[in-house]
Amino acid sequence: MTQGLKFQEPKRRQGYYLGERRGSLYVMSSLLIMAFASHLGPLSIVAFFALWMSTMLPRGKVAITIPRNCTLTVLFVLWCILSSIWSKHTNTSLYKALEFGGLALFSLVIAEKTSPKSFIHGIRDGAMIVLALTLASGRYGGDPFTGEHILVGYFGSKNMVGLFAQIAILAALLTFGGSRNLVSRCFSLLGILLGLLCLVQSKSATSLVGTLATAAILATLYAITRLPRHRRKPTLLIAGTIAAGLATVAVAIDLKREVLRALGKSTNLTGRTELWNIAWAQGMESPFIGHGYQSFWVKGNILAEHMWYKFGIWGKTGFHFHNLYYQVFVDLGIVGVALITSILFLTLLRGVFLLLRHGMRPEYTIAVAFASMFAIRSFSEVDIIGTFSIGIMLFYALPPRLRAPRADDGPARTPTPIPGIRRHGASGRIGAPAGVTERC
Repeated sequence: MTQGLKFQEPKRRQGYYLGERRGSLYVMSSLLIMAFASHLGPLSIVAFFALWMSTMLPRGKVAITIPRNCTLTVLFVLWCILSSIWSKHTNTSLYKALEFGGLALFSLVIAEKTSPKSFIHGIRDGAMIVLALTLASGRYGGDPFTGEHILVGYFGSKNMVGLFAQIAILAALLTFGGSRNLVSRCFSLLGILLGLLCLVQSKSATSLVGTLATAAILATLYAITRLPRHRRKPTLLIAGTIAAGLATVAVAIDLKREVLRALGKSTNLTGRTELWNIAWAQGMESPFIGHGYQSFWVKGNILAEHMWYKFGIWGKTGFHFHNLYYQVFVDLGIVGVALITSILFLTLLRGVFLLLRHGMRPEYTIAVAFASMFAIRSFSEVDIIGTFSIGIMLFYALPPRLRAPRADDGPARTPTPIPGIRRHGASGRIGAPAGVTERC
């Protein structure tokens, strides 16, 4: 039973893991591609897919795994593609749904090809480079609602700076706790400092509150997993009850208003409440199936044009309803909301369950950390849907790692040969092509 967060590799590999350095380099490169995709244009998509396609073709045969706990992800992607049929902008919906589906699929490949250690180190290193370049750019902007001087970097958006700052801080915290190497720990501390500096400079309330809340969740779970196993669930239930009580008190005294004032924010969340009202009205026009994937924020839509103008989005790209559920409701209706909510919160709950049962294993801790972050951000940001973004790459690489340890996780066994593929264990997971030896 693993009690602490230690990056030790399993005795038996699942699929074709890349080497540690190569895997970390691939993940870091992917994060950099995502961060500067708006500047690279279509080249970023080609570079990302080519990078990971090279890992799927050992000896000319495709090796890809779709775990059973990713069934909802597959259904959601299919629903996005299907929505192009009734979309008023069929070509736009179909293209963006296929792009989203391709990225979600390749996120499963990332989970299969990288160990927890190489994955989280690649995320940390990539995020640190992005933040260093953001600070070096010296690009600041003004908030159209508050007039604040904020760090926007090459993104042109304080929210994107805040997101990468969150990612850097969480990844650095996890690598700090999972390493005994002094150099690695110092590097992680540098990542935390960089993240905090960019978080303060960007003045993103969502990222600041989300970082604090996620850190509190991880600290609570760590403390609970130090207890004997039979006491963990009752303790978590007590902690959850206390948290719910505190939330009720916060609502009763209108703590949100006071926090927003303390952060210098308007009580309408810098115009987001107006966005949500428009989203609700649009969604109710087609409540069950929506208007089609990514079909609202298109040029020529009068409402979209009005909101772009009001929020100062002159490029008319990269905008949304600042709430995952409203955005999905408009695009994909109640069916889409049910699917994305299930994917997000089942990932989080399964990760928490596995942590309580098996301790702070790296793969579970990583999944809970980032799933918590995206769950908290989902009420004011849209990170895990869209077309080509870091949120999609990170999130959909989490569910495949949520597998309970098997009794046969020892030295690799020789399975019964099946033409073309080999299967691992009783779950029927498709692994490498026959005749290819797994590498550590």
